[in-house]
Amino acid sequence: MNGPLSMSATESRAAIIVGSQGESLACREPLVAVFILNWREPDATIACVQAVRGLDYANKLIVVVDNGSAPAAVAALSRLEGIVLVCNAANLGFTGGVNVGLREAMKLGADHVWLLNNDAATEPGTLRKLVAIAEADPRIGLASPVIHDSAAPEKPLFCLGLFDRRGLGTTQTDDPGEARRWLAERPDDAIVFGTALLITRRLFSAIGGFDE
Repeated sequence: MNGPLSMSATESRAAIIVGSQGESLACREPLVAVFILNWREPDATIACVQAVRGLDYANKLIVVVDNGSAPAAVAALSRLEGIVLVCNAANLGFTGGVNVGLREAMKLGADHVWLLNNDAATEPGTLRKLVAIAEADPRIGLASPVIHDSAAPEKPLFCLGLFDRRGLGTTQTDDPGEARRWLAERPDDAIVFGTALLITRRLFSAIGGFDE
């Protein structure tokens, strides 16, 4: 994860363009807002949106936050149908842009927010599995899949990180077995990346957004 989740009092101005929210929400699955942050990469973001539409999860909406890109990039994103587009007047940085998207998702009634990098590729069933994990235990606030490099997909790139409270450093592992052991032994020190991070509403309600 790119930064800790904690209380944030910073408010950002955004012009909001709301389109159709896509799939019917009249089903029993938790509502997930798939959130993609864009900055000067409209083609990658558009490709990511199209991939998200193919996920094996019906009760979702797609929120795209543009972080102060040029007008041409915003115009390209505005032509996407079935998304919620939020346009920041300036680049608020990663955490600032993410917080805008998180607040928008909460306003739209999302039970979970899936923070997804615009260059990330995901298997169709990934979101469903993450939601099932988050729903199974109310103590879970964050859930992340194992991250693989597309150049070597057979081997995990990142499973879990650990925070060293004494040295204030971090370490990470690509070994699923080691990651499970760390979670069992040191759950309060676990670190996950924001590459494809599911954030529950209950966590956001408890501690707010990212530090800015």
